[in-house]
Amino acid sequence: MKFVLKNGEEVEIRELDSKATAKQFRDFFEKIVKEKPQPFILVDKVPSMKEEEVWLKGKREKILKGEMVKLVAWRGKEIIGVCDAIRQRGVDRVNAMVGISIARQYRGKGLGKKLLVELIKLAKRKLHPRIIYLTVFSGNKPARALYEKVGFQNVATLPNWSKVRGKYWSHVYMRLK
Repeated sequence: MKFVLKNGEEVEIRELDSKATAKQFRDFFEKIVKEKPQPFILVDKVPSMKEEEVWLKGKREKILKGEMVKLVAWRGKEIIGVCDAIRQRGVDRVNAMVGISIARQYRGKGLGKKLLVELIKLAKRKLHPRIIYLTVFSGNKPARALYEKVGFQNVATLPNWSKVRGKYWSHVYMRLK
């Protein structure tokens, strides 16, 4: 689907398909890693091409098994954002966890909201989760505001849960209303 950002740029959002390459994902993650020192990014190193190929193959297998849905935002042949919902394991299999990552220059332009709204529709249709949830660092106010706009609400906070670049951050669990 085509989508126009707040700045007038047109992007395309589509489910992960065979056209997406490991190199395109690696290039995207390299941009994310270079955003240091922003503490809310969980990726801390650029994967090798072999690691990225294995990662992408694994995602495609999860999709084929009905364990995951993944949307990719494109600007031409460049990945500018990804968003997925993954069915959890074991007794939590009835729930799906959401993750999203958008290149810095495309944040605040409506892409995150569009990706999440479309992902939620897709996850409900294909995964049929009882609960859709996510976690976010407590200090990531822009992300938390986005999640609340889309309909997520806070359900729990794990204080000082993760140590990132020498500082402890709390995790906030949010679930879709």
